[in-house]
Amino acid sequence: NDIRLPPRTYWGSTGVYDIHEEWVYDATYTKLREVKLAFNLPPRLVERLPVASGQVSLFARNLALWTDVPHVDPESSRDNSNAQGIEYSQYPTPRSIGFTFSVTQ
Repeated sequence: NDIRLPPRTYWGSTGVYDIHEEWVYDATYTKLREVKLAFNLPPRLVERLPVASGQVSLFARNLALWTDVPHVDPESSRDNSNAQGIEYSQYPTPRSIGFTFSVTQ
């Protein structure tokens, strides 16, 4: 084979491999990954319980994402390889909200 082809011609100019400029976005983003709000139980409440101290907390993960890329988390990937930045039917990043109650003896 002595005919030189640019990679774009070799791989085709349509389909998944064709990346048009209008679909390329800035890769910068800001993400609110985790927020935790914790309260120590007041001593007057703790002395009624058979514990030394207690804490109640509320947490939330993946609350907000600020990016130019619409509907896609820049950290997501289209498969289990290192293919970040290629949007191809990713699931949205799940948000989780919960609470904890912890005590020490």
